Amino acid sequence: KFRDMESQVARELAGRDHLIIDTGGGVIERPENIEALKTNARIFWLKASVDAIVSRIHQDTQRPALTAGKTFTEEVAEVLEQRTPKYKSAAHHEIDTDPLTPEQVAENIIQMCNQFKII
Repeated sequence: KFRDMESQVARELAGRDHLIIDTGGGVIERPENIEALKTNARIFWLKASVDAIVSRIHQDTQRPALTAGKTFTEEVAEVLEQRTPKYKSAAHHEIDTDPLTPEQVAENIIQMCNQFKII
């Protein structure tokens, strides 16, 4: 149900201007989501290593398990390995977020938008 709702929102927002849409990592699992978002958007892949992802979300008790019988780190590594080619294919821009604060990531996005006259 969640993925269906996610796809519906991606379609609804795809045609709108001047939005920043912060999707979850799983939006990439449905090609139609990326097709919809690419119609009127620039896609930024905020890359992170397994260690960085685990350190950022390990205390999120609301996050459901994605795979059965694995440690949290194994699960993150497996999902990231599966999704990385899709992220790479979909992204117009990539930002390595490991060494950056959220403020620095935002500044990088703003600089890229200005450089490419996106905003």
